[in-house]
Amino acid sequence: MRLLVLAVCCTIFFVLYERALQSRQFLLAGVGLSAAVFLSIAGPAMLAQEPPGAAKAEYLEKWSKVRFSQRPNVYLISFDSMIPTPLADKLLGVPELAYVRELQKIDTQIVRNTFVAKQGSWNVLNALVTLDDSENFPSDGYLNGERAGPLFEVFRANGYKTAAGFGGIYFGLHGKYLDRYDYIAGLNTYRISLCKFQAQLVLGLQVGHFGFCEVVRLFDQSYVTGSQMWPSFVEAVITDPNRMEPWLTLHYIYSPIGHTSADYRTGDEAQFTDYRKAFIKGANDVGHIVVSMIERIRKTDPQGIIFVFGDHGTWLSRTIGFDDNPNFFVQDRYGVFAGFPKTGNPCSSPNLSIYANGYHTVGRAVASIVRCLAETPREVDALVNFADEHDFSQYRYEAMP
Repeated sequence: MRLLVLAVCCTIFFVLYERALQSRQFLLAGVGLSAAVFLSIAGPAMLAQEPPGAAKAEYLEKWSKVRFSQRPNVYLISFDSMIPTPLADKLLGVPELAYVRELQKIDTQIVRNTFVAKQGSWNVLNALVTLDDSENFPSDGYLNGERAGPLFEVFRANGYKTAAGFGGIYFGLHGKYLDRYDYIAGLNTYRISLCKFQAQLVLGLQVGHFGFCEVVRLFDQSYVTGSQMWPSFVEAVITDPNRMEPWLTLHYIYSPIGHTSADYRTGDEAQFTDYRKAFIKGANDVGHIVVSMIERIRKTDPQGIIFVFGDHGTWLSRTIGFDDNPNFFVQDRYGVFAGFPKTGNPCSSPNLSIYANGYHTVGRAVASIVRCLAETPREVDALVNFADEHDFSQYRYEAMP
């Protein structure tokens, strides 16, 4: 029934949308209908608070029994489409990246041959809260605390407060299995969340999500400044000097790089050239943003642990499948930058070799932090269960040390 309602609403809306270009009355009607459709579909999922099942609860209880030998603040910071230098050179013809250069200047341990376990921001970041254990923790809703995941639970069991965030409500609303979920109320949906994957379809208009994105754009110009607001907001939140308990924070920043648009066609030279220019500019901006964050953390919290990573690649392979070119497909979508800026904490450079499997993943790196903090590391070894979508040892993009 919901699909039928959706189909009817789509048809009605596009009629209204066409008329909206000439009539304010129809424009307002389109806004109302878009909002109704969005809430009817996304609302129940965002408001749901699912308690863990018996098997999950038992597994989470095992994680909650892992005791830490120290309790430093842990900062996990993810940037969209943040890729390593070897892949930028190979795929985009960009031999040097500003953010890599700046991070190396401030003593960052770069993790070679790092991949993400899944495809896409939604899957990657939700899976990270499960430490990439999709066998025991399938589905989603972990990043915003709608469902309980091992990463947040093991830290909470050790007296931590947990926080996560994204610029908009793309990942849902605040759930009860997370202490706080950060986003900027009213910061436009067009630029940072719901509409970030939309294509330029007709006459430069972005008409995805039943026209909602284009209608919002007509009224809301905050997309111009939204990409600057969210990184500054995150920096202020994670370095708040008034926090008493130790915190684990996980924040995702979409801009300023961003992946290829939904209408990108692999092999289209003009689109490739345009994206390459945008990528280089975005990489330069990320260099300034990430160094500012790290320097502020080091100043206010010299014993904290910082991990910076990409959520996925640039998606230059958007219109091809795995079978068309496996190496290109995997390296482009799964290969990411990852690095540990060094601080005064020995776990700011964790032993990554324990969970390496001829390659690294973001989930394995974060699990290495947990292992380093644990009083009994073997307890963590017995619980991790990495479910990578590919054997990434076949797709390494640089020599392992």
